[in-house]
Amino acid sequence: VRAMLGTLDRSHVYALLEALAEGDGPTLMACIENMASEVTDYAEALAELVSELQRIAVAQIVPDAAPADDDSAVARKALAQSFSAEDVQLYYQMGIMGGRDLALAPDPRSGFEMALLRMLAFRPAGMGSAGGAAPGAAQPSKAQPSPTPREKPPAAENAPAVNVARTIRAEEWAADIEAMGLVGLTRELAFNCLVVASTEGGIKLQLDPGHEQLTAPRVKEKLEHALERYCGRRLKVDIHIAAPEGETPALARQREIALRQQAAVRAIENDSGVQAICDTFGAVIDEERVRPVD
Repeated sequence: VRAMLGTLDRSHVYALLEALAEGDGPTLMACIENMASEVTDYAEALAELVSELQRIAVAQIVPDAAPADDDSAVARKALAQSFSAEDVQLYYQMGIMGGRDLALAPDPRSGFEMALLRMLAFRPAGMGSAGGAAPGAAQPSKAQPSPTPREKPPAAENAPAVNVARTIRAEEWAADIEAMGLVGLTRELAFNCLVVASTEGGIKLQLDPGHEQLTAPRVKEKLEHALERYCGRRLKVDIHIAAPEGETPALARQREIALRQQAAVRAIENDSGVQAICDTFGAVIDEERVRPVD
């Protein structure tokens, strides 16, 4: 019946969350493939996963809050012990943001996959698994008490070393982000900020309230470290939460995507071959399925 209705079996949600808890990418992708035949609405599937994260958060705070007849309580309790409270909060926010971005993805499934891959890739520092690695997963770092390789500050690794001082300018902020080699949450933070002031000792950024969850101390620290390497001196980052007074790199990217989409639709509509098919067979163009080729 679930397959006929296109609804998601709860077991798939728990399998996805278990793979995230283990940091097991191959198993995560296999779970997505297994559920593909049952899912017709990936937005609903992502919403169900986010809802389960909320229930896990409640279970971590109030372990006995689940109703006596809840047959998912045992699985939820196990997951609550596998994730830290910080993990659950971060994954919840990333799930919400991923839901908003689904409309911008090439297709719903790829958007769903990217939301989960972000969760897997940008795990909080110090995250560990309560259990062993899933079968077939290569996780040698889990046998070590030290942080896993993906927990190293990516900005520090990817940002180029410099011998000359650089100055951060608002009009060059997007190019600076690319040149610094920012990745993960650090890149998302910078991309959603507008530079409103820059001095020899620091920069002042304006962040949209919708992305306030990106201001975790560890993310800000990575951005400061990347700026220090890039500019050749230590810079203090001052972030103010307010609606940007201009266009952030993230907004510019969204505008560019929208313009390219409009151009692709016009190109299809003006194509003589497409027009002939529409006239001959009474066909109409499904603009939602048109994608730019470059």
